[in-house]
Amino acid sequence: MTPGELRDRPAAGRSTPVDADEDGESLQTQPSVEVACLTAGESLEWSFVVVFHPDTRRIGAQALVPLDVSPLRFGRYVPEFTGHGAAPAPLEDPHVSRRAAALLREDSGWRLQRGSARSRLRVDGQEFEDSRCFSADELRAGLSLTLGNRVVLFVRLQERQSEEESALADAASEDTALADEALVDEALVSEEREPALRALLGISPAMRELRAALRRIARLPDDVLLI
Repeated sequence: MTPGELRDRPAAGRSTPVDADEDGESLQTQPSVEVACLTAGESLEWSFVVVFHPDTRRIGAQALVPLDVSPLRFGRYVPEFTGHGAAPAPLEDPHVSRRAAALLREDSGWRLQRGSARSRLRVDGQEFEDSRCFSADELRAGLSLTLGNRVVLFVRLQERQSEEESALADAASEDTALADEALVDEALVSEEREPALRALLGISPAMRELRAALRRIARLPDDVLLI
């Protein structure tokens, strides 16, 4: 055996990765692509955030899905969203298809594919008829998906946090909120007005910062125009 043949020979106990499609047929996967995706999967994950839902208590709920799930199907019953102290639950809107859409990993990115022909899907406000491949940069920026003209999701790739980092972030956010509340004039932000502030739904860092900013300016004696 020549050195070149020895170099190209697969290592013992390892084989070229093989995936199975929806019908159970084997699909050969290039090793370089597989390695690249696994490396990316160590630091990224999918984030689904409910931007609008007919049940407004669901707004702001989030689902985190590992990057290596492909195809990643989502719709009426998957994935499950958590937020506002409620138990994990799917969208469960009867107007949203069970398989509204799917994200499939490809060499150049991820392909968003609409589900059944009866499933209406809009991407960033535009009707989405079939499928399209999105780059990693586009998905890091995020996509607004409207399912069945009823539910709006914001889907993006984000850096994956460890459980310890998530706990520290939640604790820091809570400490900041408590510090801000201590600065608020109780005569201006009374117990009657606080529920109105909490009606600003959402659990993202941006929404937490917005609520904190509103608490800070609530003590000002002048009128404030929010833009």
